[in-house]
Amino acid sequence: MATDGLWDELKNNDVAKLYEAHGSNSDKFIKETMERALEVASGNSNITVSQLKKIEVGRRRSLHDDITILLVDLKDIMDKDN
Repeated sequence: MATDGLWDELKNNDVAKLYEAHGSNSDKFIKETMERALEVASGNSNITVSQLKKIEVGRRRSLHDDITILLVDLKDIMDKDN
């Protein structure tokens, strides 16, 4: 699950590929997905990710929407019940 800010920057297929690469490591998947979204947002504004991160939160909102990512592995939950 993620807020619309992620989907403004990445397509479903992009996120699926990141999950395939890192899905078993949820921390790495979330970190890589967030970094990729910030790369796209910064590229759209012709600045680097580093420059984007230095912009104060209120002003940054004009360059990208807020992004929250939550990964819930239902397979692990289902396996514990059996």
